[in-house]
Amino acid sequence: MRNMKKNLLFIFAALFIFSAQAQNTLKLMSYNIKNANGMDNVCNFQRIANVINNTSPDVVAIQEVDSMTNRSGQKYVLGEIAERTQMHGYFAPAIDYDGGKYGICRPYLCREGKKRVH
Repeated sequence: MRNMKKNLLFIFAALFIFSAQAQNTLKLMSYNIKNANGMDNVCNFQRIANVINNTSPDVVAIQEVDSMTNRSGQKYVLGEIAERTQMHGYFAPAIDYDGGKYGICRPYLCREGKKRVH
């Protein structure tokens, strides 16, 4: 619950700063990737990246992210997605899980050239 409050505060602060400084619109996306498993239960990082790239957001908040877990093949899932979308992110682990961590991406997977809030 505490992490959720921090994340909501971060999102509102980012929105306030971006709206105060930006002349253009800011496209936000929230995406629960369900450990990168689709409805067919196949783990596919490129499919997740394609959804993000096709939506073309400026900022993405990602939920249900694995990091170095056995079910993700010991991969840093956020890094895999960030590389495929040419965005940057920060993993915020919530719990230890399946030999690694499980959590969210702090909401700042941002495109190059966009202002970032730290």
